[in-house]
Amino acid sequence: VFNRKLNAQYNLLMFGPFANAAAAMNYIDKVRPLAKTRIVPWLAADKYRFCMISNPNMALLTESQDIDTYFSFIHQVFPDKF
Repeated sequence: VFNRKLNAQYNLLMFGPFANAAAAMNYIDKVRPLAKTRIVPWLAADKYRFCMISNPNMALLTESQDIDTYFSFIHQVFPDKF
């Protein structure tokens, strides 16, 4: 677990690494219900989102800093999750 500052607006709390996307998705499914009471109880639910990202996509996101485009992309790939 580590914190990564994307830009002045976004800080990313990173968990991993995971063996594959399925393992990351299982982790998200497990911890998402616990977030508002046990993981970040001090943070309003509208101030955070869960997502998964590969190392190559993280490098692209760090360069572009366009998190909205990435969230749109990940929603297209996993519409029932993000």
